[in-house]
Amino acid sequence: MILHQVSLVVVLLMLKCGLGDGDVADSGRPFLLTGSPSRINRYMNTQVTLDCEHNPSDTSMTKVFRMKIARKSELGWTTIVEQRDIWNSPRGERVLKKFGNIPDDISEAHLQVVLSTLDATTYGIFMCTVIGYDSFNDFVSSKTLELNIQESEIPTKYLLDIVIEHQHQLDRLKEETKTNNIELQTAIKDLQQSMSEFFKNQSALQNRLDNVQTNLSMVGNTERYVTSKILELETFRNSTIQWPAGFYALLQPKTGCPVDMAFFGGTHRFQKFHVQRKPLGGASSSKSHSSAFSNTTHFHADRKGYFSLEFCEVTKEFNTSPWPRGSFCVNKILHHRCPGGFSAGSVLVDTEDRHRSGDARNNVADRIVNPTLYFCCQRSASPLRPVRLPTSSPFLLYRLGGSCQLVEGMAVNEEFVRIHTETDGNGNQVSSSHGPDLDLENRSSCLKRK
Repeated sequence: MILHQVSLVVVLLMLKCGLGDGDVADSGRPFLLTGSPSRINRYMNTQVTLDCEHNPSDTSMTKVFRMKIARKSELGWTTIVEQRDIWNSPRGERVLKKFGNIPDDISEAHLQVVLSTLDATTYGIFMCTVIGYDSFNDFVSSKTLELNIQESEIPTKYLLDIVIEHQHQLDRLKEETKTNNIELQTAIKDLQQSMSEFFKNQSALQNRLDNVQTNLSMVGNTERYVTSKILELETFRNSTIQWPAGFYALLQPKTGCPVDMAFFGGTHRFQKFHVQRKPLGGASSSKSHSSAFSNTTHFHADRKGYFSLEFCEVTKEFNTSPWPRGSFCVNKILHHRCPGGFSAGSVLVDTEDRHRSGDARNNVADRIVNPTLYFCCQRSASPLRPVRLPTSSPFLLYRLGGSCQLVEGMAVNEEFVRIHTETDGNGNQVSSSHGPDLDLENRSSCLKRK
């Protein structure tokens, strides 16, 4: 095993001490330690890089397994960075930046360290040591020349070159500043002109906006005027709708008869039924239904077993307009035909046999005791298709077909009337299918209201 140890101080005089020029090749050494930059001054540089690389020359070393860079001190050599072939990366002082690699090819082996702080610890003598094997697998060691790193004074010519270069840069900056100033003045003039035009346009735009707002206000006033006129027309149209032609009667609600000439001048029309007070089918029957009615309708029941219905009758021809098509019933006036499109029907109500009493003043039933009520019904269109009838006041139509007839501009509530008829030998009768919805105990009607 051959061991080489050579110590050589390289000093390059450049006015004063400077960085040893590691770029000088030594053909007798397989590795070379170099430093960069070549001139170092703490006021001009920020860091120094040391590279230990293979130097092509005759050497017996065929493989490297260890490389290290050391700094010389009073106590000897101190390793600052080391790389081994079994390590993925070099190891050393933490504050240093380290790079290295030892592949099988000796020409690619290298180790680098960056001294990033220029102070007293940066300057000194450095050396790279490489250990490997020769072709006989014997250990071989090689050391580079020592590299002396010292701070150099700045040469006068170098300073002069820097001053001249800075002067050139300053002249270029002045010229660029002059050009930029001219361009800036031009841009300022353009901007001022644009702002002047902008303010003019803004003033014109504000005027146009004021005109638009004025027009919108006028449109709003016009819209409100048109809306009010449409409402007036709608009110007028509704007020001009009259009850259709023919002779008929409507069940009277609590609010009274509809306001129309057809119902004007009529007397109080009613039918007072003497109703049964004991349960239907006897005292033990489960059908214990008494007479009853909805709260909305204008019916009356007293404690003595009487039940009254009130009617609004049309007994004179005032109007000529036909009835709208739909599905509903009204009361028929005795001795008169049903209005056009309606069919006649009737229901016999078997009242209480005892005392055979009651009272009536109307043109819809034929007698007081066991009266027959007559109806006019039409089923010419779906009840869900609204019809046009006067909407100035509530009114009642009898339900037909299971659904209340809808009326334009009015809400619909379903009402009922329950008349408790004779329980012994009951004689209730329906003369035909042309009658309102009923089950011989309950009769359904539909209240129309706003």
